[in-house]
Amino acid sequence: MSQAAETPTVRIGNVGAIPAVYKAAGIDIDAALRAVGLSADVFDDPDMIVPYKALDELIAFGVRETNCEHLGLLIGGVHPI
Repeated sequence: MSQAAETPTVRIGNVGAIPAVYKAAGIDIDAALRAVGLSADVFDDPDMIVPYKALDELIAFGVRETNCEHLGLLIGGVHPI
C-alpha cells in the first residue's frame, strides 16, 4: 500500500526577513501574502509551518515586483548561518 506524498513545508522563521526586505524594496507585503494565500499574521510566530510552495510563490511575487532576481539572497543574507 502506498502512502500519499506529504506536502513539503518550511518554518517561516527561516525567512523571517521577508517583511523587512519587501518593505525596503517597496513591495506591499500584505498584497503579496494575499496573492499566495497566506494570512497577514504568518510572520507573527517564527515557528509557523507553511507550505514550501506558498513560500516559493511569495518570493517569486517579490522578484516579479522588483525585477530583482537575487531577492532570495537578500532575504537569506539578513540571517547569518
